[in-house]
Amino acid sequence: MKAGNPRRIFVLVLGASFLVELLIMLIGSGLRVDHFLGPLGQAALNACVFTLVMAPLVWRLVARPLSESAARQQLHSARALRAGSERLTLALEASSTALWDTDAVTGRTLLDEGWAAMMGGPAGETETTLRQLFIQVHPDDRHLIRAAMRDTVEGRTPAYRVEQRMRKASGEWVWIESRGRAVATGVDGTVLRMTGTNTDITARKTAEIEVLQQKEFLETMQQITLELLERRDLEELLLTIVERAAWILDAPFGELMVKEGEVMVVRAFTSNQPYKVAARLGRQEATLSWQAHDTGRPVVVTGYETLPARRKIYDALRVQSVAEFPIMRGATCLGVLSLSRTRPGHDFRAEEIQRGRLFAQMFSLVIHNAGIYADAVHEADARTRALRESEEKFRGVFDKSPIPIALISVPEGRLVEVNAAAISAFGFEDRRFVGRTTTELGLWKNPEERDRYVELLKQKGSIASYDVTMKNARGDEMEILLSGSIIQIDGKPHTLTSLLDITERKRAESKFRDLFEFSTDAIVIIDGKRNITDINRRAQELLGYDRPELIGQNAERIVPEDMGAELREGITHYFTIPGPLLMGTAKGSLQARTKAGRVFPVDISLSPLRSGEAVLVVATLRETTDQRRAEAQQRALELQLRQAQKMDALGTLAGGIAHDFNNLLTVILGNTELAARTSHPAENLAAIREAGLRSKELVAQILTFSRRTEVDRVPTRMQTLIEDALKLLRSTIPVMVRIDTYIDPQCPPVLADPTQIHQVLMNLCTNAWHALPERDGVIEVRLQPALVENALAAVNPDLKPGLHVRLSVSDNGHGMSAGTLERIYEPFFTTKPVGKGTGLGLAVVHGIVQEHAGAIFVRSEAGQGTTFELYFPALAETAARAPEPAAAAAGSVGRGERILYVDDDKLVGDALTELLDLMGFKTTHHLFPREALARFEQNPQDFDLMITDRAMPGMTGGELAAKVLQLRPDLPVLLLTGYADPSMEKELRQIGVREVLGKPLSAQKLADAVRRALSPPAARPV
Repeated sequence: MKAGNPRRIFVLVLGASFLVELLIMLIGSGLRVDHFLGPLGQAALNACVFTLVMAPLVWRLVARPLSESAARQQLHSARALRAGSERLTLALEASSTALWDTDAVTGRTLLDEGWAAMMGGPAGETETTLRQLFIQVHPDDRHLIRAAMRDTVEGRTPAYRVEQRMRKASGEWVWIESRGRAVATGVDGTVLRMTGTNTDITARKTAEIEVLQQKEFLETMQQITLELLERRDLEELLLTIVERAAWILDAPFGELMVKEGEVMVVRAFTSNQPYKVAARLGRQEATLSWQAHDTGRPVVVTGYETLPARRKIYDALRVQSVAEFPIMRGATCLGVLSLSRTRPGHDFRAEEIQRGRLFAQMFSLVIHNAGIYADAVHEADARTRALRESEEKFRGVFDKSPIPIALISVPEGRLVEVNAAAISAFGFEDRRFVGRTTTELGLWKNPEERDRYVELLKQKGSIASYDVTMKNARGDEMEILLSGSIIQIDGKPHTLTSLLDITERKRAESKFRDLFEFSTDAIVIIDGKRNITDINRRAQELLGYDRPELIGQNAERIVPEDMGAELREGITHYFTIPGPLLMGTAKGSLQARTKAGRVFPVDISLSPLRSGEAVLVVATLRETTDQRRAEAQQRALELQLRQAQKMDALGTLAGGIAHDFNNLLTVILGNTELAARTSHPAENLAAIREAGLRSKELVAQILTFSRRTEVDRVPTRMQTLIEDALKLLRSTIPVMVRIDTYIDPQCPPVLADPTQIHQVLMNLCTNAWHALPERDGVIEVRLQPALVENALAAVNPDLKPGLHVRLSVSDNGHGMSAGTLERIYEPFFTTKPVGKGTGLGLAVVHGIVQEHAGAIFVRSEAGQGTTFELYFPALAETAARAPEPAAAAAGSVGRGERILYVDDDKLVGDALTELLDLMGFKTTHHLFPREALARFEQNPQDFDLMITDRAMPGMTGGELAAKVLQLRPDLPVLLLTGYADPSMEKELRQIGVREVLGKPLSAQKLADAVRRALSPPAARPV
């Protein structure tokens, strides 16, 4: 019944009561009801009267309880819904899981509060973009998430699951498992919306790695235990343990020292150390070792190279961190196990220190068993006592070994003895199962495996690493590696067997195999002999080989023939210190070869893979043919874009430049007329000279801005660049526009291309000018040092914390709207009228700043002006240059030396000829290069120096210089040019030209150049 029904019943009852009252009134008036209604009407009347009397009772007993029940049901549903939501929130928090929802078209992504808590971001941060999330992913894992999302968006898979590393706000890397699926698609099948979860699996990943390392360690300890019980050569056993301790704990150098009196005697060391046999070290020579001896505790030191008391041999090995483990027998220290590392920051972790303690305990057992410590203190006991002690020592090794060991009778398989580690490994509570057979205890999954194992032992005498499935006391299956030997006890054969649980390693290997086989990158595994041990499916597709065709083959088979020697050298070098290595991205010359002989470029990532005691290299190959072609095209387009923008800007500057040149020409021509009419022309000549210098500076600025060059970044102080650019701008921008500048002279240098920085400032200031109001326009240019804090770097991936140089350009113009701000860096986007701009300026600025490893920020509001801030990473301050010696006056510097001068411009030639003659030289001037060459060929010894212009009809100055130098290679040659291109200057120097001088040049500069050219070789500046 619905909640509203009781109220309706009550209304009906009231209506019925009204009818009854009407009938009663009729009866009271003396009328008989039955005359009007008949028997049927009388019955209806009686029912109404009954209903009227019963209505209150019905309301109390039926209607009101139903109404209250419906209300309680609604309240219960609301509470259940709220409890379910709370349980979902608690479940997400407990599992470190965050929800996400992405608009697949725009990339807009909504996150729940769990993401901020998981990644350390600001609370309440629930909206971001796919691009911002992608930046947080580790570069080596980005291809995984990119491929997974692409497969889901393109409909190849309904959902995806990827494990990748991501950087938290603190900079720490964590493992995240991302799951997602498409939940909304368009009519055409396009994915419109995706949802999923992000789960922090760092603890699980860390645990997996720790399990692998622990199993590897226990396997090594198992083998050492067996060798300890079997070997008789003490020195060989000590060396084996030192080598394996160094390998397991990733320490390049290790040594074992035994105390003898007041010295430590080196008894074993890794083979790569230049030790002397039985070196004896006192307290001064081995301070840390004696400290471990005295305290009975491990001594671990980082930053070893900073210690005042260091061992010379460690300095020679460039040791960075050292761990000294005392070898204790009860309360007595027998010696020290010393391990050292050479990589900076590669410190010993807590679990590694614990493993070092176990190795030290193993040494204690070995040293004590051999009796070398006891022999150094007292004489040997009687044979019977030695035998008894030997039995006790064996028992100590057996019982205290961390490796599970069992002594089993042959052939019945009865457990004679087990150690504590074996009891724990199989989950037994005590030793009551000793005396029963392994078959009775149900330890074998397949009892036939036990028979095969025993048979092999009988045939070979010993077995190492026999892989079998067994069961523990609870019946759980365990993957076990058995290693055993047949020994005789009381004339009866027994097996001494050690067991290593590799269940977790097997699971990890299975996961690794899946990742390896189904990776989207080609993977090739190579051993130290350069032989291929395995390849995955993608490698077969890329290289065109089936797996059997490459397994066991030399890796040179998959590279071009001319790279074979380089491959051999590279692999040999890599195996000396293996580690993660990315190849090809910068070098760009790595290639692979298919079975059909096709050669293609690749990028290669190398990673070491430990397999037992061997180290393999995992090479991940990715073809980069399309990528490099696209990069080359992009670079070419960017160069064209920048040059086009320069030309566009030069068109804008042309009016201002012409105005300045006309002003300078007016000064020159006016003062020339005045000099001809006055008897004191010195002031007029000075004005002409000043105007000429200003013209030269203006031309140099234009050439700097318009020159088309490749990016050539050099240490540069931006103060001078900014000042030069502002001079050129002042010629272009109307005088009614005020340009305010603040240039901090203390700004550090940056690694920059001067031409590009010049272009950046010109573009920004030109844009600011176009945005200014008609009156009272102001442009402000500031150059200051700026320290980028972590907070600013965190919100902009292009910035790194540290010292920067900040260039800011502000204006008080009309500003920009939010929509315009989002598109300002798009090429060809402009808000200017047609013919007033191409829209290339800010796109070029943005590209240049990114190439300089910098960042650009913009602040603007409509009607409030605009500010651009550019950050460039600062370089460390370099030593100041020594002041150059003052140049000598350009007076009489010659002593009659003969100069051959060639210039097709008669006015220029006559002026410089007269100037050279005034300096004390004998100058022969030719207008045509061929005439000059003919004169020189008559007698090459007639001249001490040649000066030639570069651009001349019939023969260039470079061609003339080449022919003259063929006849007389020792002749100094100077070349004059109005435009000095760097590549052209390099070619001229290769021919033999001493210097390239730019026109116009002052008398002083000409005199200095001639003097340098005529100086003896030893006196010339280097």
